[in-house]
Amino acid sequence: MNRNCWPVERQGYSDVPRPAYAAATTGAPPLPPLHRRMAIRTERRIAGLIMLAGIVWIARTLIGQESLSALRIIGLLPPGPLEITGIGALIWLHAQWRRSVNLN
Repeated sequence: MNRNCWPVERQGYSDVPRPAYAAATTGAPPLPPLHRRMAIRTERRIAGLIMLAGIVWIARTLIGQESLSALRIIGLLPPGPLEITGIGALIWLHAQWRRSVNLN
């Protein structure tokens, strides 16, 4: 097939080589070595332990109360156990995000 029958303006059919550009480097510091970062499995285990501690704290708080209706539980809990459980859940979500994103 004759190359002259293809129009030059179509991509990939011109004989003029185009220069290749390298990506510019950013001034961001490099990531620490893998042995210095916390492993994802370790982060998930720590998050699970924190959530477990919060759930146990909630259960111990509720055992001492005589009424366990759902509306009274939220108002009668002291500050602390729900927040600890939430922090553990956030750490666990961060570990799942790290597992889903490949940073290599």
